[in-house]
Amino acid sequence: MRAEIRSFEDVAHVKAVPRYSKAERSGLLAGDMIIAFGQYPPKVVQESPDLLETMRPDDLVAIIRDGVYFRLAFGDGFESAEIEAGPAAEGVPVPPGIDWPRYWGGMQWDNGFILIPERISWIWSLFPPLLYTRFRQWLMFAATVLTWAVGYLAGGPVVFALAYIATALLPMVLGASLLREGAMKQGFIPRGYYSLASSGHVACLEIATTQSMKKAKDAPRPSAPPSDQ
Repeated sequence: MRAEIRSFEDVAHVKAVPRYSKAERSGLLAGDMIIAFGQYPPKVVQESPDLLETMRPDDLVAIIRDGVYFRLAFGDGFESAEIEAGPAAEGVPVPPGIDWPRYWGGMQWDNGFILIPERISWIWSLFPPLLYTRFRQWLMFAATVLTWAVGYLAGGPVVFALAYIATALLPMVLGASLLREGAMKQGFIPRGYYSLASSGHVACLEIATTQSMKKAKDAPRPSAPPSDQ
């Protein structure tokens, strides 16, 4: 999939996103460069902010985050985020296509960011430990390996085969919901729905988002104004 190199003159820069706000719950981060609010260009939205009230939760917002182009569902909206006119974005790789796969985003301030696809391929079920390693499901990884070991040591190859089939059926039947629930149990908080062109872009966005989160966490907070006494 060859990306088209494009430049954007009309760009909105996300200056700040308050913690626990609707914008943060939707997945927006400080530093994001917005190039389209659904069908609306950034300049039009900044001139008429009421247009955002016409957007639906599933409408997609085109964003560049540390050079990664993706689309974010509008979700709960971008209320309370500080958005201003930004500089032009030059030389942005934009993958072709419109109907990109959709991913659930989970954020953990001490452990980064994770994207889980809405659909899990059955191929992953052939070797569940790889699936759980990829999506950081360490409890499920440990439980699967322990089940295999106990099955083999206690009953030999036959019991091991039954244990293998049981553990393979689990992700095949439950799919992405198993991974989402496991991520939330490990402390990942839901943070928006994302559309990306390919699995390669998923890893890039996970890294870019983790870096953006670290910058936001390390940024100095404004001191409280002195109280009058």
